[in-house]
Amino acid sequence: METLFKNPQNNFKGIDEFYTFNEFFTHKLDNGKILLTTRHRAWVTLTEDEYRLVRENNVHEDPALYKTLINLNIILTKGNVRKAAKQYGNKYEFTKRPPGLHILVPTHRCNLVCTYCHARSHPNACKKETDMDEDLAKMTIDFMMSIPRGYKHQNVEIQGGEALLRWDTCQYIIEYTKKKSEALGWKKPSFIVGTNLTLMDEDILGEIDRDFKDGYHWNISSSLDGPRHVHNVHRKYPNGKGSYDDVIYWIKILKRDYPHLFSSCIPTVTKAGIGHEKEIINEYLKHKLTNIKLRHVNYTGRTYDQVKAGRHDLFVNAKEYFDFWKKSVEYVISVNQKGTYFVESTSQIFLNHILTVTADYMCIRKPCGAAISQLEFNYDGTIQACDGARSVEQLKLGNVKTHNYNDVITSDKSQIFRQFCSESLPMCDNCSWGAYCGYCIGRGINQHGTPYPKMPKDFECQLFGMQIPYLFNKLMNPRDRKVLMTWV
Repeated sequence: METLFKNPQNNFKGIDEFYTFNEFFTHKLDNGKILLTTRHRAWVTLTEDEYRLVRENNVHEDPALYKTLINLNIILTKGNVRKAAKQYGNKYEFTKRPPGLHILVPTHRCNLVCTYCHARSHPNACKKETDMDEDLAKMTIDFMMSIPRGYKHQNVEIQGGEALLRWDTCQYIIEYTKKKSEALGWKKPSFIVGTNLTLMDEDILGEIDRDFKDGYHWNISSSLDGPRHVHNVHRKYPNGKGSYDDVIYWIKILKRDYPHLFSSCIPTVTKAGIGHEKEIINEYLKHKLTNIKLRHVNYTGRTYDQVKAGRHDLFVNAKEYFDFWKKSVEYVISVNQKGTYFVESTSQIFLNHILTVTADYMCIRKPCGAAISQLEFNYDGTIQACDGARSVEQLKLGNVKTHNYNDVITSDKSQIFRQFCSESLPMCDNCSWGAYCGYCIGRGINQHGTPYPKMPKDFECQLFGMQIPYLFNKLMNPRDRKVLMTWV
């Protein structure tokens, strides 16, 4: 009998033979133990003899087993049923809070033509009709500030296109948000700018650094797909030249002079990355990046367009990607075991779900963050449920020019998005991993033609059904567990 779940409760007051079982699901691990999982995320591994006591309803014959199961709310009595219900409800605490992340798009233009762009960004040479002007930026921030909230703080993420093409608009967004927050007596806002780094300069970094020193939290987010021969396959300029050298130039400066503003990048894994697991990890290690969040190419934007057109040099199936991810995680664990601390962040997210009831990462949970924890405001004032699926028409919720927050959050679409939890989705309602995984509505719409998924065909359902048991099995290995537990 073993559990690493970090939120057990002190329910044991002696054995009460009038107990019943909470709903649980079973899975046999590689070490022969029986894993019991629950909707509220508590879990335990049992021997065959211990599991026999569960099956035969004789847990009271083993006081240690009884104590563990009641503290995990896997068995219920009059004494713990209310606490168990509250713990279950805590898993969905985020649905009670207003959106805390606001993503603004000052321009839809980009100086790169990345093959898999999820936003379908326009070329830099396009007319500035896809740029946000200051009047609309002000209207957007006023909308953002009108959202009722208990905590007086804004998290603002600026994306593109390539946001630095309109750094002047970014400056206006930043300064007006700061000014309005101060006028309202709110805490200093936090800012993220997503950029491909190719247009970065010392003046921009100097401005961001001064803000940071004035007490504003800042983070610069970017992309690096791996070494030159992997990165340059899809992340190119319009003339066909790869962007690797320019990206690396600024990564080196950021790590050397501004490490407080920048920690790592995110790679997008296409077929070009398959088979290059160690090379990609080593590229990140070479530049002293502290973590890597391996991300499969999204079935949205240009990737969706190309797959529909019959091109298959981008998208990988769930088994292909799992094999890539597994080899990468194994290598990252070995790097840690040799003395270098380095985190694979997708594993970190799953481990947080396995070990606690928190679910802060919006894209791997059910319901996801779309229209619940985040809103995206496009260059024309369009309000989207999320940025990751900005190109998905069905995720449009309104426009800051014509709608208020109440219109958006009470709309039929927003209400539908809140329904996608493990208890309401077919297959998820009786799955051992339902409490730990997620469902992306945007990618789901593109896969299934409807927000409601056909789970046997869902890419992420297939993928998560391999990743989560893999991590449970790794936690059962003491040497691997020692590394994984340092990530959470």
